[in-house]
Amino acid sequence: MTGAAAFVRDGRMDILAINSLGRALYSPMYDDPGRPVNIARFHFLDPRARDFFPNWEQAADTTVAIMRTEAGHDPHNRELADLVGELAMCSDEFRTRWVAPPRPPEPPVTRATLPAKSGYVGSELLLERPAIGVI
Repeated sequence: MTGAAAFVRDGRMDILAINSLGRALYSPMYDDPGRPVNIARFHFLDPRARDFFPNWEQAADTTVAIMRTEAGHDPHNRELADLVGELAMCSDEFRTRWVAPPRPPEPPVTRATLPAKSGYVGSELLLERPAIGVI
């Protein structure tokens, strides 16, 4: 796939494979020389994540939900337990979400703001549609 950003991640949120557009999009995560690149670690430990993720709160909830699901599938996964421990020790935001009861997910929405050509809607038009996700 070359026309869109794409990556493969595991339940720990490690990026296992990424194409060149994905690497460009997620370049801040590659600034840390630690490998594999980990989305959860970036999300909760790097202050740039709040600017990187357009809806940081929802993305944080989703990240924790994915990790909880993985923990349910493989409760003896030592690498996942180590990552959860690291994040819980270093991030109040992660720790609060990890111990909180799971919330039902919000339906994902794709938003786009476009310049409006009509005098009836102002100078911008916000379009929203359900997003299609692949897990």
